[in-house]
Amino acid sequence: MTKEKQWYNEAERYLIQNWPMACLMEEAMQDVRKKYVAVFDRVVETVRKNHEDFDDYSNRMTYANEDGFVLLTKSAWREKQKWPPPGLWIENLRPELLFDTDGPVPYAGIWVPAKKTGVDSRKARKAIVGAALHCLSEDEQARCLKQPEDEDYLLCYDLPEERDRLLQMLLEGDAQSFVDCMVGHLDLLARFTPVVDKLLGVAPGG
Repeated sequence: MTKEKQWYNEAERYLIQNWPMACLMEEAMQDVRKKYVAVFDRVVETVRKNHEDFDDYSNRMTYANEDGFVLLTKSAWREKQKWPPPGLWIENLRPELLFDTDGPVPYAGIWVPAKKTGVDSRKARKAIVGAALHCLSEDEQARCLKQPEDEDYLLCYDLPEERDRLLQMLLEGDAQSFVDCMVGHLDLLARFTPVVDKLLGVAPGG
């Protein structure tokens, strides 16, 4: 005698049997996601105060079909490539990935698609390395100047903070230490703005 096929799997049956609790959990998760996005809005706001020429940004930390990223760019850079535009990126930070020790590592980088912007990737990389020797400390150079796997990243590095440390900072008080951490990475990338301007043929401050 064949076993009757169940329309709902075990997990779905559990949710149905505990529907009121599941609905409360769903609402709570949505609130957490909104607050997580708001944390990165604070990050962007802080960086833009320090670097006013970054007049365009995107905060997609909770999109289910993406890995979670925050992007800062300039209108003049975006004219070279509409989407995704050249800019300063922090990626792989969707909440689910913070708990996935086997998932992709969060990283930061300066992304400039060579073919679509007409930038010579080898010359661009040389310019970035040259600038790094003057604007980065020795420790920062050791972290940041590894050859990126994607040549469209002029500079790219894994965040040195472990996932458990990022979570700890996120849950401390008003999450300001987490904000400061993310701002620090974007501020580092922003030191190369004059180099990217020159590579893209954009006037300084443009």
